[in-house]
Amino acid sequence: MAVELSWYEEGRVVYQRFCGVLAVDDVQAVAHALKQQAEKGMLPVHTIVDVRQVTEFPASISEINSLKNDADMMGWMVVIGLHPAVRSLARVMSWLRGVQYRPVSTLEDALNFLARQDSALVHLAPQNGLSG
Repeated sequence: MAVELSWYEEGRVVYQRFCGVLAVDDVQAVAHALKQQAEKGMLPVHTIVDVRQVTEFPASISEINSLKNDADMMGWMVVIGLHPAVRSLARVMSWLRGVQYRPVSTLEDALNFLARQDSALVHLAPQNGLSG
């Protein structure tokens, strides 16, 4: 699995992009790195998780449930490209763990959502194609 972990908006929004086979051990390692990154930010720190290039997810609910919530940063976790069949399960699991979760289809949707949720991020919302 390849992963990119960087600030999308320095100190406020972390961007994660996963590619290939997503294994539980890899996700736990990234969650630990994400926690360290977020500790340098200003609360609430939000996370955009892009899984559009993931070819395989953990197979069982027990594997998914074993993931620790080490990256709880009090902000939203916005997931791009999660298969519709998995969205309901992800929503329930995030609710049980107290994570604010939102599935979206594109990066633009993620940025628009975060801008609506956090007024400090309103500048991230892409323009609607209108030039002033």
